[in-house]
Amino acid sequence: MKRSDKVTVYGITGGIGAGKSRVLSYVGRRYHARIIRADEVGKQLMEPGKPVYNALVGSYGRGILNEDGSIDKKKVAAIGFRDRESQEAINRLEHGIIRSEIIRQIARTRKPVVFLEAALLIEGGLKELCRKTIYVYAPEEVRIKRLMSARGYSEEKCRMFLSLQLDEKTFRDSSDHVLRNDRKFSEVRMDIDDLMKKLGVPERNA
Repeated sequence: MKRSDKVTVYGITGGIGAGKSRVLSYVGRRYHARIIRADEVGKQLMEPGKPVYNALVGSYGRGILNEDGSIDKKKVAAIGFRDRESQEAINRLEHGIIRSEIIRQIARTRKPVVFLEAALLIEGGLKELCRKTIYVYAPEEVRIKRLMSARGYSEEKCRMFLSLQLDEKTFRDSSDHVLRNDRKFSEVRMDIDDLMKKLGVPERNA
């Protein structure tokens, strides 16, 4: 599927800890747009009996399940943390299913604009659905501090996460706009508003 003619889709990407969720929370409150988060779609599809659930169990066996039959996300994450090849194998397994569901949700939306947020927007084949791609940027050290504070990760775990993601140059080269998110959010909001005006995204009360 190529871009929808009825709905304008903008992609939001960036590394873990860059602050994509905070940016999108603001956009969702102020602008007349639907927010679709690939991670949330993936979580829904990971529920027992859903397509991602079935694919993971089919590939890795019932040893990745909790006692109640749900996916043990820590066990799946541990498989991905072995090396980049293992992470890519899991991503390939999930991406096609998640992409199909996102396409379905875009087709059913009644708002004029969709912001599609995905850390793996580029690798996951979602970028082609988007008219433009916005890269939310924050320096590596800032991201590490955020993850340690918000999620309680060790510095070693943070750096492991970062090593599995695209480098900054690839993010920048693959995006149409860069939104710097390592300052006071009052300053970031001004840049968001400028970008929304440039893209022609309507405000909720306009």
